[in-house]
Amino acid sequence: MFNRWAAVIDSQPPSPGIRWDSCRRRHFPRLPRAPADVRIGDRTQQPPRTAKRPPSGTTRSPPSVKMVKPIIAPSMLSSDFSNLASEAERMVRCGADWLHMDIMDGHFVPNLTIGAPVIESLRKHTDAYLDCHLMVTNPIDYVEPLGKAGASGFTFHVEASKDNWRELVQQIKSKGMKPGVSLKPGTPIEEVYPLIEDKNPVEMVLVMTVEPGFGGQKFMPEMMDKVRTLRKKYPSLDIEVDGGLGPSTIDMAADAGANCIVAGSSVFGAPDPAHVISLMRKSVDDAQMK
Repeated sequence: MFNRWAAVIDSQPPSPGIRWDSCRRRHFPRLPRAPADVRIGDRTQQPPRTAKRPPSGTTRSPPSVKMVKPIIAPSMLSSDFSNLASEAERMVRCGADWLHMDIMDGHFVPNLTIGAPVIESLRKHTDAYLDCHLMVTNPIDYVEPLGKAGASGFTFHVEASKDNWRELVQQIKSKGMKPGVSLKPGTPIEEVYPLIEDKNPVEMVLVMTVEPGFGGQKFMPEMMDKVRTLRKKYPSLDIEVDGGLGPSTIDMAADAGANCIVAGSSVFGAPDPAHVISLMRKSVDDAQMK
């Protein structure tokens, strides 16, 4: 909020001959000094105190406000896979910040989708941030192939990495990717705390708002308690939500504290995807200013 108004203020130079600190003094005049002791009956009245002001030529800093960047990531699982490169380009033109890539192995979840070869092929046609969500049983096996393929982010499931998540995070970072952790609706939020608080932490938490594995499911509003808990505990953390997000549910997610929004059919199925993306970004912006 302050950045937005700072741009307006910076664009308005002060009137010639008038200093900003002199304007401030005009609003806060120095009160005359009263005698050390003024006797009124048996009570001693101290002189009025004036507020301390910053030195001449300085400005007051606005209160500290935790802001996280709004990120809209269309889920490419809902795109036309026969035209994946052009669909990716279309989403970027429509204002997408990231492209969300769902990688499923048919074991961790019933469905089977794409792998590193598709990421490598898509990377040849776009420099967009490829946000890879690994719904796989052994995510560590995918780190090197996805790193070579050009993935930007690597989000693994906490349920699939309880014994080796430290090694996994280290390898993800060594390949130049952003590590994230995801959790299914039935997994307690406390299970991701150690990964966020470790000396080599994950940089994003993905809260699933549907059961992972298939698109087009109904949004689970009860998952917003997890988002609220994370935002209160970790104000600057990137918190992503995935599943059932659209114009009718985006405000719930944004108000809870999510700043990374994954949306599939609500974007790709819209007559004007750019308008939907814009509305989602505005919802996150507005929620942070409340």
